[in-house]
Amino acid sequence: AMTGWRMGYIAAPQHFATACARIQSQTTSGASSIAQEAAVAALELGPRGGKVVEEMVAAFLKRRDYCVRRLSEMPSNRISLDYGIPPGAFYLLPTISGSFGCKHLPSGEIIKDADDFCRGLLSQSDPGGLAVVPGDAFGSADTLRISYAASDELLEQAM
Repeated sequence: AMTGWRMGYIAAPQHFATACARIQSQTTSGASSIAQEAAVAALELGPRGGKVVEEMVAAFLKRRDYCVRRLSEMPSNRISLDYGIPPGAFYLLPTISGSFGCKHLPSGEIIKDADDFCRGLLSQSDPGGLAVVPGDAFGSADTLRISYAASDELLEQAM
């Protein structure tokens, strides 16, 4: 996976590709040379990326399913997967709005929004052991983002 590299391409009808190019040209300044070389190497793996990518996809599906299972086992009706289970991403966006208005444990402060929810989780974790991001950065203010682009061991510890 090239998570975070911000590389991509489009295969589309000319009118659509032209419109996308106009928007893209105003929002980015260009990919680094190393990202471009990495993308070429990834494309040279062929359709579906060969065995390396097949193994990586299987690992990501296993991690996704683990995180979904752990979220569903949590004894609360305050967290849900209203936005569904992604078929091909590396993160989940569980809905946490059921926790808004509740008290943080152990601080006792009221959770007003996803920022408060994330701060509460982070305050109870070991430094460097957990990272969560409020979903409003991704267009969904009632969620938080959980990435499963991490080792199985780290996910077990975090979840």
